[in-house]
Amino acid sequence: MSSLASDWQLRVSLCGDANVGKTSLFLRFSKEDECTEREITHETKKERTVGSDDSTKSFLVGRKSLRVTLHDTAGQELHQRSLTGSVYRRAQAILFVCAVDDDESLISLSNWLRDAKNYNSDARYYVIANKIDLQASDEEDESFISDQMLDDFVETHHSDYPICRVFRTSALKNTNVKEMFDTIVTELADAAVPKAISLPIDINTKQGKCCN
Repeated sequence: MSSLASDWQLRVSLCGDANVGKTSLFLRFSKEDECTEREITHETKKERTVGSDDSTKSFLVGRKSLRVTLHDTAGQELHQRSLTGSVYRRAQAILFVCAVDDDESLISLSNWLRDAKNYNSDARYYVIANKIDLQASDEEDESFISDQMLDDFVETHHSDYPICRVFRTSALKNTNVKEMFDTIVTELADAAVPKAISLPIDINTKQGKCCN
């Protein structure tokens, strides 16, 4: 779909603690089924070069063509607790990622939400509970995030932040990843998206209040 003329150009940013799977989600977005589990595993083990990565894809939603850029912080969070405002300001959607085998990564999303709101309260916020492939084998581990913990977190923060939806994914197993991105892009297309860039035309879970 990359050859389609685009009606809208949108930006989506990933944020969250290190080692929650942001780069793995980024790889699934950019390569889809061409990305193997081996590649995901290798990417999570190698030493990161601090910087940032972008991947852009085209989506057709109804009669709208959208060109969507996904931004990955690519290790910046390892060296600076708060990301620069540029990560947030240009985004129409922000994905707050935690890992289900690390409850501290969910707790720290409070800080990521606060930072994001300081720079961009108009974007649509999504909470992503990644690594659900680990949940079945180690669900008794107290460090794991239960569905109830995740629901309680969203309910607690819902009145202060525009959290639209929660997704449970496994980037490693490619579970719910495509469906997640398709849903987010569809909701961006259906919404009166703030700060979306309109381009000249030459001729692809719980729902929050902001999605009503």
